[in-house]
Amino acid sequence: MKPKFPIYMDLKDNTVVIVGGDEYAADAAFLLKDFGAKITIISPTLCPRLEEMTKEGWIRHITRKYFRGDAANCYLCVAASGNKETNIAISVECKHRHIFVNVEDPSVYGTFELPEMVTDEKLIGGFLSEDRETLKKFCNRLKEKLPDIWDEIKSS
Repeated sequence: MKPKFPIYMDLKDNTVVIVGGDEYAADAAFLLKDFGAKITIISPTLCPRLEEMTKEGWIRHITRKYFRGDAANCYLCVAASGNKETNIAISVECKHRHIFVNVEDPSVYGTFELPEMVTDEKLIGGFLSEDRETLKKFCNRLKEKLPDIWDEIKSS
C-alpha cells in the first residue's frame, strides 16, 4: 500500500461536521478545535467529553441521527456514527460533494485519516501509523523532547 500524502489545511472558521458522539468523535473534535474549526456534532447522545465540550461552547450539538444532506455545506466531515451503513452513506455524500471525509468504520471509505499531532508554537507535525498504540507513545515522547531539539537546532 502506498503511503498517504499529508495535507495541511486552514480550518479556522470553517465548519466541520462530526456524525457520532462516541470517544472517536471526541478525539476528532478535540484535535480539530485546536485548529479553529467550527464543529457541529450530529448525534442522539454524547460521551462525557463531548458533553463537556458542548457546555464550554467549543462545539454545537444537534441532538438527532444523521440525515442525508447534513454534510452538504461543511468543509470537512468525520463519520463516526457507530453504524457502518450510515458511515458509508456519509462518505458517499461527502465524496459526491468533494468534501474530505474521515470514516471511523469501515475506514477504507474515508478520504483522509486523523493523525497524531505534535505541535509547538512554530512547528506542527502530523503522524500516521497502523500501530496506533506505539504511535501515541512516540508522539508523547516527541512532545516532551521537541522544545529541546528545536532550540538545539535553531541555535546551531
